[in-house]
Amino acid sequence: MVVGGALPYASQYQQILRTKNTDGFSTRVCLVLLVANILRILFWFGKQFEVTLLLQSVVMILTMLVMLNLCCSVQNTNRISTKHHLTSANYILL
Repeated sequence: MVVGGALPYASQYQQILRTKNTDGFSTRVCLVLLVANILRILFWFGKQFEVTLLLQSVVMILTMLVMLNLCCSVQNTNRISTKHHLTSANYILL
């Protein structure tokens, strides 16, 4: 139950890593899940509930941070390669 919410992101992580393309992944969904899980943890300090749900929130936050890290690194790599390609094309035209 703790890792059940994070499991679907494993295949998405592998796909992004393999294709170096983040088009199908929304960083806004990461934002919403991060905020929701942080709020759940903060709520736990006020009124404690099952530890399983608390651990699920921690795992989900870590999963979203890993996914965001991957997306940022892939997008930066794509930007750098595009800039290098455009720079090389400009030299050829000159």
